[in-house]
Amino acid sequence: MNGTSVVSGNTTARNLYLAADCSHGKDADHGSKDDRQFGKVCPERKLAVAVFSQAANDLWKFRHARRGAGYSLYADARNWITSNDRKWPYSFLNLCDVLHLAADAIRAELLGSTSGHPSLKSRTT
Repeated sequence: MNGTSVVSGNTTARNLYLAADCSHGKDADHGSKDDRQFGKVCPERKLAVAVFSQAANDLWKFRHARRGAGYSLYADARNWITSNDRKWPYSFLNLCDVLHLAADAIRAELLGSTSGHPSLKSRTT
């Protein structure tokens, strides 16, 4: 997670970068005025963005995989994005809430480029 992303040119990547900025939203109160003024990135938000970026990269990079480790990474990312689970702190929906992102819009954008992949229900990982 070196800050580069396969999806760096699209709306999702821009939204995620902006969401990591502590100078926006209610979480900005935890930093100093100088931190907020310069758009300092909160470590917690940076981690959340990294989780999103990894999932997006796995979806894109392994979108044509049909078996093996690549398919497993693809399936894990897709299952994470499509899950409505809120029990885990780093679930897709909880991270969308923390980053003030519209989950349905992010899902549609992330999954749109992989719509040609066979159904995960018919495969075992």
